[in-house]
Amino acid sequence: MEWGTGTLVYCDDALVFFDAAGGAKLFDRKGKKTIEEWKANDLSPEQMKGGINAAAGGGKNDAVHVQKFVECIRANDPATAMPMEEAVKSDLLPIAGNVSLLTREAVHIDPATGELANPGCAAAKFWMPRYEPGWELT
Repeated sequence: MEWGTGTLVYCDDALVFFDAAGGAKLFDRKGKKTIEEWKANDLSPEQMKGGINAAAGGGKNDAVHVQKFVECIRANDPATAMPMEEAVKSDLLPIAGNVSLLTREAVHIDPATGELANPGCAAAKFWMPRYEPGWELT
């Protein structure tokens, strides 16, 4: 499998690298030993069911993703959209990564709520936007 740019996720006992072409590689915590390797295109439809690859087309999916977005708008049917729970999961990782880069600290998220585990940490100032008076969320 060729590796280029992607996302590296540090877990408690392992590292997972997701590349832009739909590949993934699971390593031991030190990044030395490969535990498992796969490509989204190699997964069965059942393995992909309900995941981002099923919703967006899998692999290099920019064009397919945009096409699905346009179809959803034209259909005016919420059932054609990715479920909100899945969209939040896929958006949370890059947001946490960007905030971690800005603060130069690990960002710990409570898996039950999706909020910062420590609301007083350095990431808190980037977590929620500041709204102009009158435009605050209620």
